[in-house]
Amino acid sequence: MVLGIQAPDDYSSSSLGADNVRAHFFRSPTGLADCADFSRYAACLAIARGDLVAATDAAAARGWSRPTAILRAAVAAGTTTDPAWAKPLVDHERVAQAFIESLRSVGVFDSSLPGMVQVPIESSLAITTLGAVGASQAQATWRPISRLQLAGAKLQVRHASAAVVLSSELLRTGGDPAIALLEAELRGAAASIVDKVFIDELSDSVAGQVMSSGSTPSQISADLGALLVALALGSRSEPRFVVSAGTAAILATMTGTEGCPVFPDMTPQGGRIAGVPVLVSDEIDDSSILAFDAQQLAGASDTITLDATNAADLRISDPGDAASLTSLWQNNMAALRAQRFFGFERLRPTASALLSGGAWAASS
Repeated sequence: MVLGIQAPDDYSSSSLGADNVRAHFFRSPTGLADCADFSRYAACLAIARGDLVAATDAAAARGWSRPTAILRAAVAAGTTTDPAWAKPLVDHERVAQAFIESLRSVGVFDSSLPGMVQVPIESSLAITTLGAVGASQAQATWRPISRLQLAGAKLQVRHASAAVVLSSELLRTGGDPAIALLEAELRGAAASIVDKVFIDELSDSVAGQVMSSGSTPSQISADLGALLVALALGSRSEPRFVVSAGTAAILATMTGTEGCPVFPDMTPQGGRIAGVPVLVSDEIDDSSILAFDAQQLAGASDTITLDATNAADLRISDPGDAASLTSLWQNNMAALRAQRFFGFERLRPTASALLSGGAWAASS
């Protein structure tokens, strides 16, 4: 419960130290167009290997007016007499926010953000550690009085970055399919880097730690119920379960004694159990299930920035590859780096609970 918010004196995206400045849920074609323009903006940066002038030329040659205006804004000087001077800056923020909105279909943090208490980043919070409780009493008896205990906290800005490495020729000659591939990879990377931080922190030092009681349908149902009890839910709560893709597949295909699905609203891509949304993430292991209440969290998502280069050595961590440096220039590749700025904080100790030690494969 947030009792007070103190706005920061001076906060902007530019003060964060950035180097440069499934979409199916959009309700209007404008949102889809904004997201597409962000992908084209990213593609031009990758094609030009981070050279803003060359990226502007690449966007102009393809007839992409808004990416051209955004890229040109990074090098053009502004004047106090130009009434349209800030328009390209507004375009950048608009397409960046459209891309961030599209992450709600792929990320745990982004899909849960609307259910969180929305506060500005770098704001001071008053967090309830022990709530006041009312009571009724008979005449000529002591009147019980409870005390509200608060703890101070601040919604600190968090910074996460990820790189998408691709062939320099792919975007030059691949056309729209290459743009779509870049958008999908960039969306996955931008969501996963935030989910890694979000899930790891909610899984650490949780108030409710539940050990798996078994792998039968009744035992799993009882464990999920214990998770919800540990969250101390209220009438306005927004509970969520987070599972791995393997766990989601097992829960979706689990059957009871008569062959009926135990969780009929589950699919391998997620769904609902007892009316609670189940989100699938690669950032949680197969033996754990995380539960959290979005209403017991404060959250905010700021902008996303991009830059690109081909003059770097990267340690590319593909599965099975040796931990060695890869020269982008020698391999004719380019790296597109996405940096996100966001924040979240527990408002109550009961914001999350973790079920661990599960052997779900035994029930399949």
